[in-house]
Amino acid sequence: TQYREVMLPLLLLPLLVPVLLGAVRATNALLLEGTLPWPALQLLLVTDGVFAIVSFLTFEVVLDE
Repeated sequence: TQYREVMLPLLLLPLLVPVLLGAVRATNALLLEGTLPWPALQLLLVTDGVFAIVSFLTFEVVLDE
């Protein structure tokens, strides 16, 4: 329909916020202090794990449709 182009960014924004937050915090600490902070890396690892599990579980359903 008419709003198809708007749907993807609106659906992806909440999913990408943790990735952007972790990446910005890790980059900021790396440039200023020279070390990677564990909380920022932990956020990225947990987000990656959740995305991998959800992708694995929904692959068959999405592929069938």
